[in-house]
Amino acid sequence: MEDASFIRLRSLTLKYDFGKRMINRLGVKTLGAYITAENLLTFTKYTGQDPDVGTRITNAFSTLVDNSMTPPLKTITLGISVMF
Repeated sequence: MEDASFIRLRSLTLKYDFGKRMINRLGVKTLGAYITAENLLTFTKYTGQDPDVGTRITNAFSTLVDNSMTPPLKTITLGISVMF
């Protein structure tokens, strides 16, 4: 038995909207860029792969048992939003 308390940054999005000077030069109504990160950080002293073992139950006998499940993937998405 060990303490599986944790804090996880599940989702973070940063967005930048370009100014009117850039928008007018390109002939668009709006222009922005963004980056989104999912499952970026997990703070824990838990020694297993994922401290969130109690939320993925596969059968009645596996409640709150660490079955060495793969932790959530870290995903980073970059994008541009344009409105003509």
